Amino acid sequence: MYRVVRIAGPSTIMVEQRGVQSEVRLAGIQVIDPQNAVAFLTWTIGTSWVMVEDGRVYRSPDALFINDELVRKGFAQSTSGFPTAQHNGVYLGELNPAPAAKARESRAKAAPRSPVRPRATRVRAVRARRQ
Repeated sequence: MYRVVRIAGPSTIMVEQRGVQSEVRLAGIQVIDPQNAVAFLTWTIGTSWVMVEDGRVYRSPDALFINDELVRKGFAQSTSGFPTAQHNGVYLGELNPAPAAKARESRAKAAPRSPVRPRATRVRAVRARRQ
């Protein structure tokens, strides 16, 4: 995990780990709108924590893939072979929605449950405070 120190350019960020600063160039993208890319990076990862893997930058704690977001927003073009949501349209948890749909249908067709009886509640007497 690295702390973002500053945004050095449209596809470059400065990060710090254990007091050592280093420059990270975002891999697999070619920026086509530099002004908006810098604004997006500043707003998205300003001084937050990130994870860096070979130039691929993920924001912590939600693991937002920054390289892909720049492509999705139209500020950059993908130049590498690693997949982006724009190319494959698959997001985490959506790999195969068919089993989840079947489970929902089977629950809907199941026999209706008996109504839940309310539990008895204890009544407490509230006494006025003596002064």
